[in-house]
Amino acid sequence: MQQCRLHVTPLVNEGLFIAGSRKRGFSISHPEKLERVSELPLIQNTHPNAMRIIVDAALSRAGLQSRTEIEVDALDMMIELASRGDYCIIAPYTAIHGHVQDGTLSAAPVENLRVNWQVVTSNSRPVSVAARVFNDMLAARCHALVRSKMWKTGKFLYPALPFVDSS
Repeated sequence: MQQCRLHVTPLVNEGLFIAGSRKRGFSISHPEKLERVSELPLIQNTHPNAMRIIVDAALSRAGLQSRTEIEVDALDMMIELASRGDYCIIAPYTAIHGHVQDGTLSAAPVENLRVNWQVVTSNSRPVSVAARVFNDMLAARCHALVRSKMWKTGKFLYPALPFVDSS
């Protein structure tokens, strides 16, 4: 049996946000501590969703547990439920920015809670030209959004990738 080897291309490290209805009054300029997040009623993905694992692991490392009250595997439903009232969600800003901008949700970064975005391909077979072009375009777009500050909490995992124009 041949072992599958993976090639990982790091893109961006992004902060995660706690988000809820406007009445929650979260502010992008006022980060929330994990302790506060552990006190809030959450809507989270079911296990083994990667975002759920990141959140639960961070809370566990801090000796905390989440107050997960609803489990949903559809982001649009999570946003809808959070915007209506008492529940909160944890999500990357890229997933909620439109809802924050239009006032449907209020959101705040969660201190020390981040996710790495990366492209993973298999080394067991060649990557197609189309996939390489797409990966290059994706990396360039990610870097452009971080440089322009449109990606609120995005940070480069590497200062520049060889195929990304740094101008």
